[in-house]
Amino acid sequence: MQMLDEKIDKNSPVPRYHQLKEILRKQIANAADGEKLLSVSDMLKKYKVSRITISKAVEELSNEGLIRREWGRGLFAVHPRYESRKTNVIGVALY
Repeated sequence: MQMLDEKIDKNSPVPRYHQLKEILRKQIANAADGEKLLSVSDMLKKYKVSRITISKAVEELSNEGLIRREWGRGLFAVHPRYESRKTNVIGVALY
């Protein structure tokens, strides 16, 4: 995976977890589906943020379906597949 050299701006009014989430979102976009991402301990060293900050960013990306967490294995990029949804639309005629 290509590592983008982005940093967390600790003086920014944007919360650190949100900055990290956007950095990870870009990494996921550049990663192959199922590709392993940095471990939490590697993120701690690289971005110099707390474990709670990393957990919040990862949790939100996981809820969005962009990260898959596997206990004991790590974090993996997920590229959501778009499915066409059939809806039951009933036409209404107005007279």
